[in-house]
Amino acid sequence: QIVSDLRIAEPLLPTKPANGGKASRDAAAHLLAKAYLTRASAETDIRGMKPTDLDSCLYYAESVLPENGGTHKLMSNYADLWDMKNQGNSEVIYAVQFTNNPLYNDDGNWFHLYWNAANYELQPGMIRDIANGRPYGMIRPTDKALLTLFDRKNDSRFYKSFKMVFYANNKKTLPKWETLSYNGEVYFTPDPAKGQKEGKNKIELGDTAIYFSVQKCGLQPGTLEMKKYLANFKYVYMPYEMHDIEGHPVLVKHLDPTRPDKNTQAGAREWVRMRLGETYLIAAEAAGRKGNYELAAKYINVIRKRAAWVDNEVKAPQYWKEEGGEMGDLKSTYDLIKVTPDDLKTDFVTFILDERGRELLGEIYRWEDLVRCGVLYDWVMKFNEEAKAAGTMRPFHKLRPIPQNHIDRLKPAGKIEEEQNEGYY
Repeated sequence: QIVSDLRIAEPLLPTKPANGGKASRDAAAHLLAKAYLTRASAETDIRGMKPTDLDSCLYYAESVLPENGGTHKLMSNYADLWDMKNQGNSEVIYAVQFTNNPLYNDDGNWFHLYWNAANYELQPGMIRDIANGRPYGMIRPTDKALLTLFDRKNDSRFYKSFKMVFYANNKKTLPKWETLSYNGEVYFTPDPAKGQKEGKNKIELGDTAIYFSVQKCGLQPGTLEMKKYLANFKYVYMPYEMHDIEGHPVLVKHLDPTRPDKNTQAGAREWVRMRLGETYLIAAEAAGRKGNYELAAKYINVIRKRAAWVDNEVKAPQYWKEEGGEMGDLKSTYDLIKVTPDDLKTDFVTFILDERGRELLGEIYRWEDLVRCGVLYDWVMKFNEEAKAAGTMRPFHKLRPIPQNHIDRLKPAGKIEEEQNEGYY
C-alpha cells in the first residue's frame, strides 16, 4: 500500500511546493526509493520482496539526483548543514517545520534537549545559557561512533558533527590555581615558574573552559593518578575515559540557539527527514546490493568528496593536535578517503551501514537501518556496551509494541497474543 500510494503521488506532486514543509515530487521519489530498499534489504524476514525492488529503488533514487534533473543539490560544506541560518537549504528535500512564534509552536522541537553534555553548567567558568543549551545529556555516542567509525583525521564530518569545546561564560566561577589534595595527600601545588600562582585565575571569560577529547590517557577515573594528570590543565580536560562520568562531545545537528531563553523547551529548528546526502547513499546501496560496485562507489564518492577537507580549508585544530596531521596543512584529503569498487566487495552491507552512520549520525535513521538489514540485536550487543550490560535488549525489539487501543478496535474479542507483536504480552 505504501508503494502504491507513493507511485500515485510522485507524478502528481509539484516539483517545487509553494511553501516549506510541503511534499514535493522529489520527496515522494526519495521515500519511494527507501520503501523499495527496505523491502529489498530483508535477509531474514519476509516482507514481500520482489526481484525488481532494487531496480525500482535505484530508478527513483536516481531521479532525485541533480545530474538526472533533480531540483536539489548538496551543500558544499558539511558544517553548513547544521547552521540554523541555512534551514531549508538546497539539500533539504523534506523537513518538519517549527517556529519561534509561541502561538503556533505548541511543544516545538525537543531534539536539542537530548544530545547535550550533562552538567556542563556545573563546571568551573560555566553557566547555563541559550547557545550551549539545556544540559540533559540523555543520548551519548557509542564507542564505535567516537573511536572507530570515522577516519577522524581526513573525514571532516567527525569534527563538523561534534562540539568539543565549551568557552567560559561565567565570571563568578572562573577556575583558580590552588593546592589540591586527595585522601590527605597533596598531589598538586601551583608552580609560579609556570604562571600558576595560588588564587590566580586559570582562564578568563571566552577562554576554553571544557575540552572533550576522543584520545585516551590510559588512566582510571577517580584514581590519584588521573587527578594528578587533570590538575595540570587550565581548563576542565575530558580524556575519553571521563566521558561516562562528566559528559561527552555534543552532537551539533540539533542544537537550537534561537530559543527565547535558556530554559525554553520548544525549539524552532526544522527536523530534516529527507536530504540529498541520504538519497545518494540510497542509490549507492541499491547499486551495491545489485553487485554494481562501480556505480555504488561513484555515488559514495560524491558524498566522500564533500566529507573531505578541501583545498585551502582550515582544518579543525584536532587535525594536528590529536590526529597526527601537520599544522597549517591546507591540502585536500579527498584522495585519502575516496573509495574504489574493490573496497566495497568484501562486506558491502556492513560498509554501507557504516557510511550511513558517518553521514547521518544522530539524524534518527539508525534503528530503522539496523532493523531493515536484520542486524539490530547483533549490532547493539557488539557496539553498545551499556545496553549489553543492562541485559534488557532482546531480538524481538526489532518490532515495536502495537498499541492496545488499536488491538481493541480491530478485534475486541480476540486474544492479545494473536494480535500483539512477540514479547509484548
